[in-house]
Amino acid sequence: MDMNVVYDNYNKECRIARYNCQPRPKTIWGKPVTKFEIVPLAPNNNNALALRIYQKDVTLDFSRSGTLTRQINQVIPFFNAALQGGDRFIRVMINNPERAIPLALMYITLPSVVTWVMNHDKDWYKELSDDIKNGCWLFEHNGTIIRVPKPFEPGKFFGSAIERALDKAYGEDPKAVGKWVLYAAQGFAPNVIPTLVGPIIEWMTNYSFFTGKAIVSKKGQRLPDEYQFDYYTSEAAKKLGKATGLSPEKIDNTINGYLGSAGKFFVGLGDTFIGDKKEMPAKATAELPGIRGLTYTPFKNSNSVNEFYEKLDELEKNHAATGKKGIVPADLKKFRIAEQTIKDLHKENQGITSNADLSAEQKRQKIDTNNAKILQLAKKALGKN
Repeated sequence: MDMNVVYDNYNKECRIARYNCQPRPKTIWGKPVTKFEIVPLAPNNNNALALRIYQKDVTLDFSRSGTLTRQINQVIPFFNAALQGGDRFIRVMINNPERAIPLALMYITLPSVVTWVMNHDKDWYKELSDDIKNGCWLFEHNGTIIRVPKPFEPGKFFGSAIERALDKAYGEDPKAVGKWVLYAAQGFAPNVIPTLVGPIIEWMTNYSFFTGKAIVSKKGQRLPDEYQFDYYTSEAAKKLGKATGLSPEKIDNTINGYLGSAGKFFVGLGDTFIGDKKEMPAKATAELPGIRGLTYTPFKNSNSVNEFYEKLDELEKNHAATGKKGIVPADLKKFRIAEQTIKDLHKENQGITSNADLSAEQKRQKIDTNNAKILQLAKKALGKN
Protein backbone atom coordinates (compact mmCIF):
# COMPACT_ATOMS: atom_id res chain seq x y z
CA MET A 1 0.00 0.00 0.00
CA ASP A 2 1.35 3.46 -0.91
CA MET A 3 1.89 5.37 2.33
CA ASN A 4 1.44 8.70 0.59
CA VAL A 5 -2.02 7.64 -0.63
CA VAL A 6 -2.94 6.57 2.89
CA TYR A 7 -1.86 9.90 4.32
CA ASP A 8 -3.51 11.89 1.54
CA ASN A 9 -6.84 10.14 2.16
CA TYR A 10 -6.58 10.56 5.88
CA ASN A 11 -5.41 14.18 5.81
CA LYS A 12 -8.68 15.20 4.18
CA GLU A 13 -10.35 14.56 7.50
CA CYS A 14 -7.60 14.48 10.17
CA ARG A 15 -5.01 16.90 8.75
CA ILE A 16 -2.10 14.79 10.02
CA ALA A 17 0.96 15.31 7.85
CA ARG A 18 3.47 12.50 8.11
CA TYR A 19 4.46 12.41 11.79
CA ASN A 20 3.51 16.01 12.62
CA CYS A 21 0.20 16.25 14.43
CA GLN A 22 -1.93 19.18 13.23
CA PRO A 23 -5.03 20.53 15.05
CA ARG A 24 -7.60 17.75 15.12
CA PRO A 25 -10.96 18.30 13.44
CA LYS A 26 -14.31 18.32 15.19
CA THR A 27 -15.37 15.20 13.31
CA ILE A 28 -13.66 12.20 11.68
CA TRP A 29 -15.64 10.23 9.12
CA GLY A 30 -18.72 12.09 10.23
CA LYS A 31 -18.32 11.21 13.93
CA PRO A 32 -17.60 13.84 16.65
CA VAL A 33 -14.13 13.53 18.19
CA THR A 34 -12.83 14.99 21.48
CA LYS A 35 -9.17 15.64 22.23
CA PHE A 36 -8.42 12.33 23.92
CA GLU A 37 -10.90 10.14 22.07
CA ILE A 38 -9.83 7.31 19.75
CA VAL A 39 -12.00 6.59 16.73
CA PRO A 40 -12.79 2.87 17.08
CA LEU A 41 -13.19 1.82 13.44
CA ALA A 42 -12.00 2.95 10.04
CA PRO A 43 -14.58 2.69 7.26
CA ASN A 44 -12.26 1.02 4.75
CA ASN A 45 -8.84 -0.60 4.37
CA ASN A 46 -7.24 2.50 2.84
CA ASN A 47 -7.89 4.39 6.04
CA ALA A 48 -7.03 1.53 8.45
CA LEU A 49 -3.29 2.24 8.52
CA ALA A 50 -3.86 5.97 8.88
CA LEU A 51 -6.20 5.28 11.77
CA ARG A 52 -3.51 3.30 13.56
CA ILE A 53 -1.12 6.23 13.11
CA TYR A 54 -3.72 8.57 14.61
CA GLN A 55 -4.33 6.22 17.53
CA LYS A 56 -0.61 6.01 18.34
CA ASP A 57 -0.47 9.80 18.50
CA VAL A 58 -3.25 10.01 21.10
CA THR A 59 -0.66 9.06 23.75
CA LEU A 60 3.15 9.05 23.56
CA ASP A 61 4.42 7.39 20.38
CA PHE A 62 7.72 5.75 21.35
CA SER A 63 8.38 4.62 17.76
CA ARG A 64 8.42 8.22 16.51
CA SER A 65 12.14 8.80 16.04
CA GLY A 66 14.89 9.31 13.51
CA THR A 67 17.86 7.12 12.66
CA LEU A 68 20.27 8.95 14.96
CA THR A 69 17.84 8.89 17.89
CA ARG A 70 17.32 5.13 17.49
CA GLN A 71 21.08 4.60 17.60
CA ILE A 72 21.47 6.75 20.72
CA ASN A 73 18.55 4.99 22.36
CA GLN A 74 20.46 1.70 22.15
CA VAL A 75 23.07 2.96 24.64
CA ILE A 76 20.97 5.49 26.57
CA PRO A 77 17.61 3.95 27.56
CA PHE A 78 14.59 6.29 27.41
CA PHE A 79 16.53 8.92 25.44
CA ASN A 80 13.80 8.98 22.79
CA ALA A 81 11.04 8.84 25.40
CA ALA A 82 12.41 12.03 26.98
CA LEU A 83 12.46 13.77 23.61
CA GLN A 84 8.99 12.60 22.63
CA GLY A 85 7.49 13.54 25.99
CA GLY A 86 8.55 17.16 25.67
CA ASP A 87 7.69 17.28 21.98
CA ARG A 88 4.24 15.81 22.59
CA PHE A 89 3.52 18.30 25.38
CA ILE A 90 4.53 21.28 23.22
CA ARG A 91 2.50 20.09 20.23
CA VAL A 92 -0.60 19.64 22.36
CA MET A 93 -0.23 23.14 23.85
CA ILE A 94 0.27 24.71 20.41
CA ASN A 95 -2.25 22.71 18.39
CA ASN A 96 -5.16 22.53 20.78
CA PRO A 97 -4.71 25.00 23.68
CA GLU A 98 -8.44 25.69 24.06
CA ARG A 99 -8.96 22.05 25.03
CA ALA A 100 -5.63 21.13 26.69
CA ILE A 101 -5.24 24.11 29.02
CA PRO A 102 -8.65 23.85 30.75
CA LEU A 103 -8.09 20.11 31.27
CA ALA A 104 -4.62 20.73 32.74
CA LEU A 105 -5.97 23.43 35.05
CA MET A 106 -8.75 21.12 36.24
CA TYR A 107 -6.81 17.88 36.67
CA ILE A 108 -3.30 19.15 37.54
CA THR A 109 -3.38 22.75 38.81
CA LEU A 110 -6.44 22.34 41.03
CA PRO A 111 -5.13 19.24 42.88
CA SER A 112 -1.73 20.93 43.21
CA VAL A 113 -3.21 24.02 44.84
CA VAL A 114 -5.44 21.93 47.12
CA THR A 115 -2.59 19.70 48.34
CA TRP A 116 -0.30 22.72 48.80
CA VAL A 117 -2.92 24.44 50.98
CA MET A 118 -3.31 21.22 52.98
CA ASN A 119 0.41 20.65 53.51
CA HIS A 120 2.50 23.82 53.17
CA ASP A 121 2.49 24.76 56.87
CA LYS A 122 3.28 21.24 58.13
CA ASP A 123 6.78 20.54 59.39
CA TRP A 124 7.23 17.30 57.39
CA TYR A 125 6.32 19.11 54.16
CA LYS A 126 8.82 21.91 54.80
CA GLU A 127 11.58 19.31 55.22
CA LEU A 128 10.81 17.54 51.93
CA SER A 129 13.39 17.51 49.17
CA ASP A 130 12.48 19.52 46.07
CA ASP A 131 12.45 16.47 43.80
CA ILE A 132 9.68 14.84 45.88
CA LYS A 133 7.65 18.06 46.06
CA ASN A 134 7.94 18.64 42.32
CA GLY A 135 7.31 15.05 41.30
CA CYS A 136 4.39 14.04 43.53
CA TRP A 137 1.18 15.10 45.18
CA LEU A 138 1.28 14.20 48.86
CA PHE A 139 -1.56 13.25 51.19
CA GLU A 140 -1.32 12.53 54.91
CA HIS A 141 -3.53 9.72 56.20
CA ASN A 142 -3.28 8.39 59.76
CA GLY A 143 0.35 9.48 60.01
CA THR A 144 1.33 7.92 56.65
CA ILE A 145 2.42 10.22 53.82
CA ILE A 146 1.10 8.89 50.50
CA ARG A 147 2.82 9.88 47.26
CA VAL A 148 0.87 10.20 43.99
CA PRO A 149 3.10 10.88 40.94
CA LYS A 150 2.25 13.91 38.82
CA PRO A 151 2.15 13.72 35.01
CA PHE A 152 5.71 14.33 33.92
CA GLU A 153 5.78 17.30 31.52
CA PRO A 154 2.33 18.81 32.27
CA GLY A 155 2.94 18.31 36.00
CA LYS A 156 6.02 20.53 35.86
CA PHE A 157 4.25 23.52 34.32
CA PHE A 158 0.68 23.24 35.56
CA GLY A 159 1.45 21.72 38.98
CA SER A 160 4.94 22.23 40.40
CA ALA A 161 5.36 25.72 38.92
CA ILE A 162 2.20 26.88 40.71
CA GLU A 163 3.27 25.27 44.01
CA ARG A 164 6.73 26.84 43.92
CA ALA A 165 5.22 30.24 43.08
CA LEU A 166 3.00 29.88 46.15
CA ASP A 167 6.06 28.92 48.22
CA LYS A 168 7.76 32.14 47.19
CA ALA A 169 4.66 34.32 47.55
CA TYR A 170 3.99 33.13 51.10
CA GLY A 171 7.65 33.24 52.17
CA GLU A 172 8.04 29.46 52.47
CA ASP A 173 11.09 29.44 50.21
CA PRO A 174 12.36 32.65 48.51
CA LYS A 175 14.49 30.58 46.09
CA ALA A 176 11.65 28.21 45.14
CA VAL A 177 10.97 29.59 41.65
CA GLY A 178 14.65 29.69 40.69
CA LYS A 179 15.13 26.09 41.81
CA TRP A 180 12.02 25.07 39.85
CA VAL A 181 13.42 26.61 36.65
CA LEU A 182 16.54 24.45 37.01
CA TYR A 183 14.40 21.38 37.78
CA ALA A 184 12.19 21.94 34.71
CA ALA A 185 15.17 22.50 32.42
CA GLN A 186 16.84 19.30 33.62
CA GLY A 187 13.58 17.37 33.22
CA PHE A 188 13.12 18.34 29.58
CA ALA A 189 16.73 17.62 28.65
CA PRO A 190 17.28 13.92 27.90
CA ASN A 191 20.10 12.10 29.62
CA VAL A 192 23.18 12.10 27.37
CA ILE A 193 25.38 9.84 29.50
CA PRO A 194 25.36 6.14 28.50
CA THR A 195 23.90 3.90 31.18
CA LEU A 196 27.04 1.75 31.18
CA VAL A 197 29.19 4.59 32.56
CA GLY A 198 26.59 6.81 34.25
CA PRO A 199 26.67 5.17 37.71
CA ILE A 200 30.49 5.12 37.59
CA ILE A 201 30.61 8.87 36.92
CA GLU A 202 28.08 9.43 39.71
CA TRP A 203 30.27 7.45 42.10
CA MET A 204 33.39 9.43 41.18
CA THR A 205 31.69 12.83 41.37
CA ASN A 206 29.40 11.99 44.34
CA TYR A 207 26.51 13.45 42.34
CA SER A 208 23.24 11.81 41.29
CA PHE A 209 22.05 12.93 37.86
CA PHE A 210 18.58 11.62 38.74
CA THR A 211 18.02 13.59 41.96
CA GLY A 212 20.36 16.45 41.13
CA LYS A 213 21.95 16.19 44.57
CA ALA A 214 25.00 14.70 46.27
CA ILE A 215 24.80 10.94 46.86
CA VAL A 216 26.60 11.27 50.19
CA SER A 217 25.52 14.39 52.06
CA LYS A 218 27.89 16.91 53.62
CA LYS A 219 27.27 15.17 56.92
CA GLY A 220 28.23 11.78 55.51
CA GLN A 221 31.31 13.08 53.73
CA ARG A 222 32.89 13.81 57.10
CA LEU A 223 32.85 10.08 57.93
CA PRO A 224 35.10 7.24 56.66
CA ASP A 225 33.69 5.69 53.48
CA GLU A 226 32.45 2.46 55.10
CA TYR A 227 30.44 4.50 57.64
CA GLN A 228 28.63 6.58 55.02
CA PHE A 229 25.15 5.17 55.56
CA ASP A 230 21.96 6.01 57.37
CA TYR A 231 18.91 4.17 58.62
CA TYR A 232 17.53 3.88 55.07
CA THR A 233 20.65 2.34 53.50
CA SER A 234 20.20 -1.32 52.56
CA GLU A 235 21.75 -3.98 54.78
CA ALA A 236 23.41 -5.54 51.73
CA ALA A 237 25.21 -2.27 50.97
CA LYS A 238 26.26 -1.86 54.62
CA LYS A 239 27.78 -5.34 54.75
CA LEU A 240 29.49 -4.91 51.38
CA GLY A 241 30.80 -1.52 52.47
CA LYS A 242 32.17 -2.95 55.71
CA ALA A 243 33.94 -5.74 53.82
CA THR A 244 35.41 -3.52 51.10
CA GLY A 245 35.80 -0.12 52.80
CA LEU A 246 33.49 1.45 50.20
CA SER A 247 30.60 3.83 50.80
CA PRO A 248 27.29 1.93 51.33
CA GLU A 249 25.29 4.93 50.05
CA LYS A 250 27.28 4.93 46.80
CA ILE A 251 26.85 1.15 46.54
CA ASP A 252 23.07 1.53 46.79
CA ASN A 253 23.10 4.33 44.21
CA THR A 254 25.13 2.19 41.79
CA ILE A 255 22.72 -0.74 42.15
CA ASN A 256 19.81 1.60 41.48
CA GLY A 257 21.62 3.11 38.51
CA TYR A 258 22.17 -0.22 36.77
CA LEU A 259 19.05 -2.14 37.84
CA GLY A 260 16.54 0.66 38.48
CA SER A 261 13.53 0.16 40.72
CA ALA A 262 13.79 -3.62 40.36
CA GLY A 263 17.26 -3.57 41.91
CA LYS A 264 16.06 -1.32 44.71
CA PHE A 265 13.13 -3.63 45.40
CA PHE A 266 15.15 -6.85 45.54
CA VAL A 267 17.95 -5.30 47.61
CA GLY A 268 15.34 -4.06 50.06
CA LEU A 269 13.67 -7.45 50.07
CA GLY A 270 17.02 -9.09 50.75
CA ASP A 271 17.44 -7.05 53.94
CA THR A 272 14.97 -9.41 55.59
CA PHE A 273 17.38 -12.30 55.06
CA ILE A 274 20.80 -10.60 55.02
CA GLY A 275 20.42 -8.24 57.98
CA ASP A 276 20.91 -9.30 61.55
CA LYS A 277 17.39 -8.98 62.91
CA LYS A 278 18.78 -8.32 66.41
CA GLU A 279 20.45 -5.18 65.08
CA MET A 280 17.74 -3.86 62.77
CA PRO A 281 15.39 -1.21 64.17
CA ALA A 282 11.73 -1.82 63.39
CA LYS A 283 10.35 -0.53 60.11
CA ALA A 284 6.87 0.78 59.58
CA THR A 285 4.62 -0.95 57.07
CA ALA A 286 5.01 2.05 54.76
CA GLU A 287 8.78 1.43 54.61
CA LEU A 288 8.62 -2.16 53.41
CA PRO A 289 9.84 -3.07 49.88
CA GLY A 290 7.14 -2.59 47.27
CA ILE A 291 5.27 -0.11 49.47
CA ARG A 292 7.84 2.54 50.35
CA GLY A 293 7.92 3.76 46.75
CA LEU A 294 4.34 4.94 47.23
CA THR A 295 4.94 6.60 50.60
CA TYR A 296 7.30 9.04 52.27
CA THR A 297 8.89 8.67 55.69
CA PRO A 298 8.59 12.05 57.47
CA PHE A 299 11.86 13.92 58.04
CA LYS A 300 13.89 11.46 55.96
CA ASN A 301 16.95 13.36 54.62
CA SER A 302 15.56 16.62 56.01
CA ASN A 303 16.24 19.81 54.08
CA SER A 304 17.28 21.68 57.23
CA VAL A 305 20.00 19.15 58.11
CA ASN A 306 21.40 19.30 54.56
CA GLU A 307 21.27 23.11 54.65
CA PHE A 308 23.07 23.06 58.01
CA TYR A 309 26.07 21.17 56.64
CA GLU A 310 26.14 23.28 53.47
CA LYS A 311 26.17 26.45 55.58
CA LEU A 312 28.83 25.02 57.90
CA ASP A 313 31.00 24.12 54.91
CA GLU A 314 30.55 27.66 53.53
CA LEU A 315 31.51 29.23 56.88
CA GLU A 316 34.59 27.00 57.22
CA LYS A 317 35.78 27.94 53.73
CA ASN A 318 35.23 31.66 54.32
CA HIS A 319 37.09 31.49 57.63
CA ALA A 320 40.00 29.61 56.03
CA ALA A 321 40.22 32.20 53.26
CA THR A 322 39.68 35.47 55.12
CA GLY A 323 39.55 34.76 58.87
CA LYS A 324 42.19 35.64 61.43
CA LYS A 325 44.20 32.83 62.99
CA GLY A 326 43.02 31.96 66.49
CA ILE A 327 39.83 34.03 66.20
CA VAL A 328 36.66 32.07 65.39
CA PRO A 329 33.63 34.12 64.30
CA ALA A 330 30.54 33.77 66.49
CA ASP A 331 28.38 32.22 63.77
CA LEU A 332 31.02 29.60 62.90
CA LYS A 333 31.50 28.81 66.59
CA LYS A 334 27.75 28.29 66.94
CA PHE A 335 27.70 25.88 63.99
CA ARG A 336 30.70 23.94 65.28
CA ILE A 337 29.07 23.43 68.67
CA ALA A 338 25.88 22.22 67.00
CA GLU A 339 27.87 19.92 64.72
CA GLN A 340 29.61 18.27 67.67
CA THR A 341 26.28 17.64 69.38
CA ILE A 342 24.90 16.16 66.16
CA LYS A 343 27.96 13.90 65.86
CA ASP A 344 27.35 12.66 69.40
CA LEU A 345 23.72 11.87 68.56
CA HIS A 346 24.73 9.95 65.43
CA LYS A 347 27.25 7.98 67.48
CA GLU A 348 24.51 7.26 70.01
CA ASN A 349 22.27 6.00 67.18
CA GLN A 350 24.98 3.53 66.14
CA GLY A 351 25.18 2.29 69.71
CA ILE A 352 21.40 1.91 69.87
CA THR A 353 21.40 -0.13 66.65
CA SER A 354 23.98 -2.59 67.97
CA ASN A 355 22.45 -2.85 71.48
CA ALA A 356 21.23 -6.44 71.84
CA ASP A 357 19.26 -5.58 74.98
CA LEU A 358 16.82 -3.35 73.08
CA SER A 359 13.90 -4.60 71.00
CA ALA A 360 13.48 -3.48 67.39
CA GLU A 361 10.59 -1.20 68.41
CA GLN A 362 12.63 0.40 71.22
CA LYS A 363 15.53 1.02 68.85
CA ARG A 364 13.25 2.68 66.34
CA GLN A 365 11.70 4.92 68.98
CA LYS A 366 15.07 6.03 70.41
CA ILE A 367 16.58 6.64 66.95
CA ASP A 368 13.54 8.67 65.88
CA THR A 369 13.86 10.76 69.06
CA ASN A 370 17.54 11.45 68.38
CA ASN A 371 16.84 12.31 64.74
CA ALA A 372 14.22 14.82 65.90
CA LYS A 373 16.87 16.39 68.16
CA ILE A 374 19.29 16.58 65.23
CA LEU A 375 16.67 18.35 63.13
CA GLN A 376 15.96 20.88 65.89
CA LEU A 377 19.68 21.58 66.34
CA ALA A 378 20.06 22.21 62.60
CA LYS A 379 17.00 24.48 62.47
CA LYS A 380 18.15 26.45 65.51
CA ALA A 381 21.60 27.02 64.02
CA LEU A 382 19.98 28.19 60.76
CA GLY A 383 17.65 30.52 62.64
CA LYS A 384 14.48 28.67 61.63
CA ASN A 385 13.11 28.29 65.17
